[in-house]
Amino acid sequence: MNRRIPIRTKTLLNGEKLCEVDFKSNHLWLLSAFFGEQLPEDPYIEIADAVGCSRSDVKRLINPLLGATGKSQLAEIKFKLHDISNDLIDEILATMDQVLPWLNNNKLIFKGIGTKLQYVEGEIALKMFQWAIDNQIPLLNVHDAYAVNPSNGAVTHNAMHEFRDEVIKELSWFKEYL
Repeated sequence: MNRRIPIRTKTLLNGEKLCEVDFKSNHLWLLSAFFGEQLPEDPYIEIADAVGCSRSDVKRLINPLLGATGKSQLAEIKFKLHDISNDLIDEILATMDQVLPWLNNNKLIFKGIGTKLQYVEGEIALKMFQWAIDNQIPLLNVHDAYAVNPSNGAVTHNAMHEFRDEVIKELSWFKEYL
C-alpha cells in the first residue's frame, strides 16, 4: 500500500490497517489487451532502466501522455515535470517508442484515452463491488486499486485479475472507441 498518503496510513478497516491491492501499469495493460500486444512485466521499469532514470519519472510522463488530447499538450506536460530535464523526457519518449512501439503505431498517444480507460476500470470496479458483497468482504475502492484487510489481500488480487479479463472480453468493441 502507498503509505505516503497520510489518510491511508491512518485508515482502519475492522480495526486493522489496510492492504491495498493494485493493478500494475493498468492503463498500459488494458491497451495492450485491447490491441493484442505484448506488454513487458513492468514497462515503466524497462524504460527507466534503459534510460537511467526512476520508474516514477517514466510513469509521471506516460500517464499524462495517455490523457493528453493533443500533441500541443506536450509542452505543458514538460513544464509540469519541471524536475525532469527536457533531454531526459525526450530520451524517455524515444525509449517508449522502442519498448512500446504499438502505442504510436495505433495512435494511442495524445488522444485523451486515459479518461476512456477509466470507464473500463469502472466496469471492473462494479464487478469487484458485487463480488465483495457476495463474499462479505469489506472493500474500499482507491482509483484502480482495492483496499481490504490483509487477510483478504490474495483473494482480492485474484478476483481483480479475473474481472479485468472478463471486462476485456465483454468490451471487445471498446477498441474502436479508442
